[in-house]
Amino acid sequence: METYGMRLRRWRGRRSQRQLADAVNTEKSHISHIECDHHLGSRELAERCDRVLEAGGQLVAAWDAAAAARAAVEEDDMERRHLLTALSHAALGAGTAAAWPLEGLRQRLGLAAGLDRSAAEWEQIAADWGRDVFTAPADELIGEIRDDLEVLQAVLDAERRPGRRTDLARTAAQLEVYLARTFGHLGRHRVARRWWRDADHLLADTGDTALRQWVRGWNAVTGLYDGRSITAVCDQAEADLAWSDAPSVGRAQLLSVLAQGAAMLGDDGRALTALERLSDLTGQVAGARAVDGESMHDWPLTRLRHTESFVHTLLGRLADADTAQTECLALYPAEMARDASQVQMHRAAVLARSGDRSGLVHAHQILDDLPAADHTAYLYRVAAWVVQAAPGAPGARDLADRIRPAALTTRETT
Repeated sequence: METYGMRLRRWRGRRSQRQLADAVNTEKSHISHIECDHHLGSRELAERCDRVLEAGGQLVAAWDAAAAARAAVEEDDMERRHLLTALSHAALGAGTAAAWPLEGLRQRLGLAAGLDRSAAEWEQIAADWGRDVFTAPADELIGEIRDDLEVLQAVLDAERRPGRRTDLARTAAQLEVYLARTFGHLGRHRVARRWWRDADHLLADTGDTALRQWVRGWNAVTGLYDGRSITAVCDQAEADLAWSDAPSVGRAQLLSVLAQGAAMLGDDGRALTALERLSDLTGQVAGARAVDGESMHDWPLTRLRHTESFVHTLLGRLADADTAQTECLALYPAEMARDASQVQMHRAAVLARSGDRSGLVHAHQILDDLPAADHTAYLYRVAAWVVQAAPGAPGARDLADRIRPAALTTRETT
């Protein structure tokens, strides 16, 4: 890329630096330093050079661009020093080194070394968590994201540029979603609801409809299991879908919730219509993959099949449910055992509803095989279907006891 100094040298042509310096009333060394990009000189000097060399404004334009770029670099450097100071003060405020997250130390070291600590770097942190949230143990996830949010709070407090603050708010909202989802899995629904609300509020002024639909979609999934009115969850999903017709992961998630919620209410027509819309959308969504677990920001085929399994199981369409379960389980990788167990529990419910008592045995086996740390309120909710399908069968009472803290009613009256 041609610099201002290079352009001045090109327009000087066969004139010597001495000749140009005399013509614009400056020193030869000044012209030499400008052409070597040691400094820019003044805009007034650029204007004189432009007139003398008949550059038609090109030298002035080059000087303006160079001055703007230099100012941006100086601003970034100033903001870097300001952020480094803010993080240092936050670390001191923590009282001890052990009380300040390691992420804060990493950020400070990077800033001191001149590494990029922009909003894009925080966006990458959020993207990494979007993948790890499917496999990381809940206690590790909560602790580490809490640390990230603590450091991000200090960064937000220090950031003075509105555009950067908006970008950082988007990242904070994503981290809060990962926390809320994890608390929901643990059955800590009151805590989860606070984080869901904050994530939504953080995005209210950003104008990012797609990301806000994404937050609402994942929140609605939790709403199917946390004791909220299923009718209200479905109605809210319909309202959130109206925000935008553009294909997105958030829109797919909302349609999935609408299909599942309608099935829970026994509204076959509404459930199957939403399922059909979801199937059409899945092929359009950017980021759609065959395998789940890539990221919370993807809409893989497994999530469509999971939704189909859920809906068809509840509606008693057992052959369709079995087909969806077979296809879904074939796609799940081994590390996705936590999510696959929910589909396996759907299958246990299908067996129980068809009168096959092995459904109860299968449900117990799923709980036995899955590490206790991977048991979730969602899994227990589906296990409740098995109990409801065969309440008096051998093993039903034992299964009910195992899931009692999270078992909820399958259907809701409107």
